[in-house]
Amino acid sequence: MKLTKKISNSKFAKNVILLSGGTAIAQILTILLSPVLTRLYSPEQFGVLSLFISIVTIIGLGSTLEYSKAVVVARDEIEAMNLFVVSSLLLFLTTIFFSSILIVVSIGDYFQSSAMLVIKDSIWLLSVGIYLIGLYELLTNWAIRNGNFIALTKTKVTQSITSNLSKIVISFTPFNGLGLLIGHVLGQSGGIVKLFKMFISDFRRTFSSLSLKGMKNAFIKHKDFPLYSLPSNYVYTVGNHIPIIFFSIVFGTTAAGYFGFANSIINLPIALIANSAAQVFYSEVSKIGKDDPSRIMKLSWNITSKLTIIGLIPLIILTFFAPYLFSLIFGQEWLEAGEFARFLAFVSFAHFVILPIGRVLSVLGKQRIGLYFNIVRLCLIITSFMYSFFTNMSDLETIILYSIVSSVSYFLLFFVVQYVLYSEKRG
Repeated sequence: MKLTKKISNSKFAKNVILLSGGTAIAQILTILLSPVLTRLYSPEQFGVLSLFISIVTIIGLGSTLEYSKAVVVARDEIEAMNLFVVSSLLLFLTTIFFSSILIVVSIGDYFQSSAMLVIKDSIWLLSVGIYLIGLYELLTNWAIRNGNFIALTKTKVTQSITSNLSKIVISFTPFNGLGLLIGHVLGQSGGIVKLFKMFISDFRRTFSSLSLKGMKNAFIKHKDFPLYSLPSNYVYTVGNHIPIIFFSIVFGTTAAGYFGFANSIINLPIALIANSAAQVFYSEVSKIGKDDPSRIMKLSWNITSKLTIIGLIPLIILTFFAPYLFSLIFGQEWLEAGEFARFLAFVSFAHFVILPIGRVLSVLGKQRIGLYFNIVRLCLIITSFMYSFFTNMSDLETIILYSIVSSVSYFLLFFVVQYVLYSEKRG
């Protein structure tokens, strides 16, 4: 009874539950339809999808030079709107730039594997995906700034419905070879219209206050985002997607499909709870700012301890029963993906627990520390894959080594953030 009353009086808890509720509906739909998709598409096709997502994510991450995140921490609505316009222009220009590079590369003889040949035939999908990811992130950060968590909840459901149903329908058409890719891109567009309609009313209200000088000042003021936050996130994201690229090249697209699918399934708790908690946590600590590191430290320990307790349940289940569950639910063809999942579960657990805390460095203006840490993490991951390659390790042995290195790096990040908060607290 006391817990229920405490939650009802906590704005932070309400927002986490709100976002988690919408994400839960979206992920339940994904879980229910996954056994259908695994029987409509092969592991190799899922490998192509995983490689496609990695390329789109890595390129799309820099589409606004991280200025979209600065929208959340802008001092007032006018500065935030100036940043939004700057981010929109950067998104348009970078999409054209990267699309041009992709087209030039596709002309050359760089696409030898079956996965890369499919990617070559879907350059237009890559370009659309890059733009939609950037636009959705920009609109999402505007909604976070204004506390429109209900709208974000609805977009998550819309994205899941659009993505999964389109994949199923396309599998019965002549375009089934690109079904997973098209479905992914369509899913990215789900909810954008709703968020844009909400943004338009704010845009009209502040339009007269926009100016080139205001955009320039905002651009310069928040230069730490492209200078430190962008490289840091790029290094971090590349570290997350290197396994797919490595598996596609070394072990083939089928192994990449097992890895990508297992990773997506076991990361559902992250999408379900941790991402929602991270968005609300970022909104809360942004309001606190640099003035009260003690409060941020207390909040970070509180959310980390709760996520640790929650995350232990799926970790234990996956460690002991993943191969059996994967073959039972998704088909015997996916037994090996279950073997991958039992070790990747440790990475997912560490990511689940630490994810919200990583954003503290941006709020404190310590993006440089985040960059240094992510460079070290990337070097460790690359070293582990190089060791795997030169010692002829199997795909499963490579998964185990990667899981150890990646899990340890996540927990190290937690202690780095706590040290920074402690230093800020002491002045």
